[in-house]
Amino acid sequence: MTDITSEIGGVPYDKTINFMSGHRDAYKQLSSNENLAGIEEAENLINQRQAYYIPEDMIAGVYGKLQSGDIVGITSTLGGLDIAHTGLVYKDGTGTYLLHASLKNKEVEISKTEIQEYILANTKQDGIMVARVVDMK
Repeated sequence: MTDITSEIGGVPYDKTINFMSGHRDAYKQLSSNENLAGIEEAENLINQRQAYYIPEDMIAGVYGKLQSGDIVGITSTLGGLDIAHTGLVYKDGTGTYLLHASLKNKEVEISKTEIQEYILANTKQDGIMVARVVDMK
């Protein structure tokens, strides 16, 4: 798998990731200082990378570069959190949709609207990151 966000038109995603360590009380596993140290280490590694994302108002412009099966990470407006939800690109000839496990509807579904409209409808989401499975030869 490779992150293709920058090559399909992504812009720098400059956000400090620290949601889990900053909300330690929300994760019972982080009551252990050892586990907390591991999460902080992982967050620090994430923060050392230059990440890219497709802002919500630019998503429709990359539909032609997306393929069915691409992995979509939906970026979050919450401080310290990068990805709020994930799914797969589903293209059926009529549009570019999100195949995902809906928390609201409690089932795996294809979004009723295209990906950009889906994201614009949620104020806690502001864009996407995209990964693609590559040949392992």
